Amino acid sequence: MDFKNLYALLNIKPTTSQSDIAKAMKQAAQQQTITLDDLKLCKQYLLNEDERNKYDERLFAMYPELLAPPPEAKPEPEREKTEEVKPLSPASPIQKKKAVFDIQLTH
Repeated sequence: MDFKNLYALLNIKPTTSQSDIAKAMKQAAQQQTITLDDLKLCKQYLLNEDERNKYDERLFAMYPELLAPPPEAKPEPEREKTEEVKPLSPASPIQKKKAVFDIQLTH
């Protein structure tokens, strides 16, 4: 057998629980995104704890980068703090009348 990354075939991480592996297998089978032979391999190696441990040892020996933690997310640069802009309050009825009165006087 050619050695395959069964986790990649199921689009899951090597740390995925057995119940989530079973769900991923079911989904892959329903969507027909995996061959029957590969599905059998997943069942044989990933759903049996002893077989999975042996499989993982071989996988990580061949692909040690899979053991590396994911790169840390870079913190977003701080944005400049701006003062909160308060909405202008509507003019009071007295101010409105005065404004109208002032306009009438200027004509």
